[in-house]
Amino acid sequence: MKLAEGLPLEVLDLFRDEAKEHLDGLVQGLEKLAQAPDALAGAIVHELARRLHTIKGGAAGIGFEPIARVAHEAENVLISDAPVAERVRKVARATAWIDGAVRDQHEDPTAILEELRKAALSAPHPSAPPPTASAPPPASAPPANAAGRESIRVRVRTVESLVAPLAALAGERAESRFRRERLRRSAESARGLWRRANAAPLGPAELEELSALVAGLEREAAAARESARTMTRSVSAAEETLQKMRLVSVASLEEPLRLSSMDAAARTGKEVQFSLVGGGVFVDRRVLDELRGPLVHLVRNAVDHGLETAAERARLGKQGPGRLVVRVVSLGDLVEVSVEDNGRGIDAAKVGQRAVALGQLAPEAAAKLQPAELFAVLATPGFSTREQVTELSGRGTGMDVVAGAVKGLGGQVSLHTELGQGTTFQLSIPVAALSTRVLFVRLRGETLALPLSGVDGTARLGPEAFYEVGGRRFVTLGGAGVPVHELEQGQAAAAPEGKRTAVRVRAAGGPLALLVDEIVGEEEVSVRPLGPPLRHIEGVIGSTLAESGEVVLVLDPRGLGRLGAFANEDLAAAPARPARVLVVDDSITTRTLERHILERAGYQVELARDGVEALAALRANSFDLVVSDYEMPNLDGIGLVRAMRADEGLEALPLILVTSVVGEETRRRALAAGANAYVMKGQFDQDTLLAAIAEHLAGRRG
Repeated sequence: MKLAEGLPLEVLDLFRDEAKEHLDGLVQGLEKLAQAPDALAGAIVHELARRLHTIKGGAAGIGFEPIARVAHEAENVLISDAPVAERVRKVARATAWIDGAVRDQHEDPTAILEELRKAALSAPHPSAPPPTASAPPPASAPPANAAGRESIRVRVRTVESLVAPLAALAGERAESRFRRERLRRSAESARGLWRRANAAPLGPAELEELSALVAGLEREAAAARESARTMTRSVSAAEETLQKMRLVSVASLEEPLRLSSMDAAARTGKEVQFSLVGGGVFVDRRVLDELRGPLVHLVRNAVDHGLETAAERARLGKQGPGRLVVRVVSLGDLVEVSVEDNGRGIDAAKVGQRAVALGQLAPEAAAKLQPAELFAVLATPGFSTREQVTELSGRGTGMDVVAGAVKGLGGQVSLHTELGQGTTFQLSIPVAALSTRVLFVRLRGETLALPLSGVDGTARLGPEAFYEVGGRRFVTLGGAGVPVHELEQGQAAAAPEGKRTAVRVRAAGGPLALLVDEIVGEEEVSVRPLGPPLRHIEGVIGSTLAESGEVVLVLDPRGLGRLGAFANEDLAAAPARPARVLVVDDSITTRTLERHILERAGYQVELARDGVEALAALRANSFDLVVSDYEMPNLDGIGLVRAMRADEGLEALPLILVTSVVGEETRRRALAAGANAYVMKGQFDQDTLLAAIAEHLAGRRG
């Protein structure tokens, strides 16, 4: 098996880079799994399964069948009931084989496949997801977009195009040395003339010298201006060339995606007509690398789940093979990639029923499931509509991989589907994901950031610009009426003369006017995705560091629109006196985000970094409820709740533990210690947390 046969070098480079990254992660993860306690093993297994799943999809998509088969069987071993040591040993063996195959070190796969199949005989029943599939990956696991690509392929003529601007810059640097010497001599002449002018009026010869000096300085000024223009042009040309070095044509994904569709079609016995539209769009190399895995998942998912067999299509009156189109559109600093099929569509009711069966959604929530909420359910770790595990699907990792990768790029995924007509997954990604230009705003003393790609403008507006329709506030902004959205419950402090600062953003359901206290300014920043349990929170992309060193949440304008109805409902139900909640967590990001969620719901929030700090706050102030992390330094969540239950003044105060620690024994331990509720971070969202808070506050006040 030679990987280089019949494939473009660019495609091979992409596959090798991606495989190396996941193989490195497998080696590190297996070492952790071998030493991990039972409570953490499930999270590590889930992360390792995702890596094998991605390697399998990428290899199958470009025709490396032996690698795909070995990765698939390794997945079976990983989620089997075999002892952990045995699983680690067998999967490490498979990892070594795949590593050799990726590096063109040929070895027949028959032996390793047989070894893995024997080891997987104790695999769990395939109708249920892996017992730990809903657990998030450990916080220490390397992110999917971790650095590791140390080289890029560049055409010789591209490098040569740097020669001219660099030569011009070198010439200007040499000329600047001569200019400095001429200016030094002119300065000496000027000082001499100044001294003589102070002693006596200048004579004709001295006036002529002064005139020559002025003319020389004017020439130097003109030359300096031209030099500045030359350097600006040269630097711009060099920057443009360097940027082009990182840009890669989307067309390089066509063959891998086509082969993925062909492979999936062959496995499912379906006829598929694949096409890629917009391959001439160029994006950052890192963006393309990170998009490749999600797109392979979506293409294979479309064939497996979306498109019908030829017999089904004929019975439904659909002509010809199933169509699968990957469409790429450039929108300035954004690129939109759509994966469209004309298949059966997604039945929201069936998705809801399956989520209920897997214990991932309450029956009442499933009954209200809206089309716009479908992707969030499909991307839940461990969710799958398949009741049988196949080589293509059934493990509940595909959409989870898509959601994580796209959000890690600062992008968004939307889903449009119509029963009997087809489904479209749309990915919106910044063209250059290494950094993002954001608008910093201030609200109630907090700094927040909005990607400029989602901002249409800002304005200072007086009271006359606001009006109400149907009980909802609107504002005239940009010549049109725009719904008003408050980032926090209640109104921000009014600016002088009653004016407010509004930011018009492009939300999922249309434009919104966000009201803030002030605009701080624009800046190019690196955005880091949030880890569990916060990565699936609507309305937040990630976090960044401001110049002051402050950790700032980067909001998602599209997601804010989906928060509006929820926030208004909770505001209407909020008590006359806002309940006071103490949030305890050693992660600054978790503390900050939980505070924003609770303040939007109308609660007053204070923060503590660990159990010791929390006890001091509880004894100094009055609170209605505590939300605490489980694992913290100094005094953890269990220690905190035990101390509260032993304190006469705090023994009745409700406490909710929010934790990533998995296991029934851990839950029993927390409840036995006196915790009122136990919310798993793997299932965490703002609705779950707020519902638990509302329930225990109602009981306390009732």
